[in-house]
Amino acid sequence: MTNPNIYGQSFPSGSTAPWIQKLHTAHRPTVILGGIAFFSGICALDFAYNFATGHKNAPASHNPAWAEATRSYLRAQNCNPITGVSSKK
Repeated sequence: MTNPNIYGQSFPSGSTAPWIQKLHTAHRPTVILGGIAFFSGICALDFAYNFATGHKNAPASHNPAWAEATRSYLRAQNCNPITGVSSKK
């Protein structure tokens, strides 16, 4: 038997749901890697959806007028004067 202080919790989960009990007593690296895999899958699905639809759901602020207004604001604020937009006259 493994040491519960290293690989699991030595106190009860406080839930009676069987899947929470199983998750609570599972090997900790397995739970962490499973969570990473789950959220990576969600991100991959979102990426695939945006790739398939051609990124048609982009925000309305991504247009040339907005970009020019941002550049002029940064020049007026003298942001990054050495290598940024304020260095170009």
